[in-house]
Parts: sequence; structure tokens; C-alpha cells
Amino acid sequence: MQSRYRVEGMDCASCAQKIDTAVRRIEGIEEIAGSATAGTATVSQGAEVDLSLIKTRIESLGYKVSWKANSNQTGKSYGNTQQSVFGRDPPIRPRPAKLP
Repeated sequence: MQSRYRVEGMDCASCAQKIDTAVRRIEGIEEIAGSATAGTATVSQGAEVDLSLIKTRIESLGYKVSWKANSNQTGKSYGNTQQSVFGRDPPIRPRPAKLP
């Protein structure tokens, strides 16, 4: 199973590594990929792992965490998009005009 978390306050590689180390110590965690630039963590875990334990572990480090289950938990397929994490479409930013 895989779950995605939004982690507020994770804004550097050191923060991401701290979260990685703490979450990997939970029995049943298979993989974790944290992104400081996106402020997200994607965790692959066995079915026996309580998702609230992962959230609590990250919060114990001083971060604010929110999560939304992906297709492996709900049966709905959101894909690997920002919408599946934040529940809304990502902002569309226009490209700057090229000057002659």
C-alpha cells in the first residue's frame, strides 16, 4: 500500500532526512520518498501498518501533517498528481512572454 502526506515545515533536505529516518523505524515500512520542495512524503507500507502511526511519528518531530489516501486505500484512482495530495487542481502559471 502507498500513502501520501503533506508535511508543513519540511523545507530542507535535512528535514526530509529526519522524517525519512523516523518513519523507516516503523515496522512494516517498505519505502519512503520525501520532497522538501513539494512538502510531501510518499510512504509504501505493508497492510498491517496503521496510517495514523505514520502521521503521529512525523508530527512528533514538530511538523504539521495532513494526508489523503490514494487508490490503494480507497479504491479510487487519483494517479500521481498534486490533486491527490491537496484535493484540488494545481495552479496554472502562465509562461512569461519572450521579449524580442
